[in-house]
Amino acid sequence: MSDIVLSIQDGSASVGFLGGHPLVPKGFSPPRSGINGIEQRFMFQLFFPEWHDLSGNCLLFFFDPNNIDEHHVIPDMSTPDNYPKIVDRGVLEKQQRYHSIFIFSAQDLIVDPQIVSPLVRKNMSLVEKSEPGDRFGRLNRSPVWLLGDETPPPSTRLPTFVFQISENYLFERHPTSSPQRQIDYFSSTGVSDRNTDNYKIFVGNEIYIFAYADLIQFGAFVCVQNSE
Repeated sequence: MSDIVLSIQDGSASVGFLGGHPLVPKGFSPPRSGINGIEQRFMFQLFFPEWHDLSGNCLLFFFDPNNIDEHHVIPDMSTPDNYPKIVDRGVLEKQQRYHSIFIFSAQDLIVDPQIVSPLVRKNMSLVEKSEPGDRFGRLNRSPVWLLGDETPPPSTRLPTFVFQISENYLFERHPTSSPQRQIDYFSSTGVSDRNTDNYKIFVGNEIYIFAYADLIQFGAFVCVQNSE
């Protein structure tokens, strides 16, 4: 079992990084929101170690920090009561309205300086044990569930666990980036800026990411849990 712990370091990242500019294949274009067409923002990139089922590949995560749709604060179908019977391309595309996950070969990638993250650049390192407050997530062979096993349904293949992001993890916002928008029922407009120097993804839920061998080119499936 390994925890992904974030630290600000000199030199190269050991397993990935938040913020900065992603490494992408030539010709890659940033995704846009499936609802309003706004360009999603690059959040982090993870490179899988040799022992992982996805070794030789990397994962890019994009997110719309200004999503203020109260019906989509978490992805569609991301809890067991809303799971589809099977996962297919249509399910993955529908779930990725305000976020996008890309999994592709870690070979022949180039830095794209035109894609700028709203986050402070931080490198990821792997340790065997960490304090909860220091933990970005877990990169294990199987998930550590908060509320019991809620493995998502299969496609034509069984899902492969990729990794998980810790509950209530705060993504440090770059000083030049705009605050995250939030639903605010006490505001005359119904929305307001979060008065913080960070972003939350999916309102701070523990995030579990699963991939499917037959659907890898269409991203990954997300499910969430919350201990509160």
